[in-house]
Amino acid sequence: MKAHLCLVLTSLALAACSPAAQPGSEGKLAQTTTSHIIPVDFPGRWAEMPAVCLSHNPRRYEIAAGRIDSGQFGGKLEKVRVQGQQALASLKL
Repeated sequence: MKAHLCLVLTSLALAACSPAAQPGSEGKLAQTTTSHIIPVDFPGRWAEMPAVCLSHNPRRYEIAAGRIDSGQFGGKLEKVRVQGQQALASLKL
């Protein structure tokens, strides 16, 4: 049985926890694109606040070019649609 998840990534709503994340470069995103990889503005470790980054928990996200993981789920990226400062990622869990 396949499980799928759609996750909305908003670079402004999450705090960067690792150097791989590049906050402040949101304006470089294309207006609307569809791809099979996460755009360069999103990979890294993200959370609602920097203190959450210090432990493995459901509110911390590890975002890579082709995969997203958290304490509750993990999955391979199937497609991503970028519009402005948001990305809608579809994952195969």
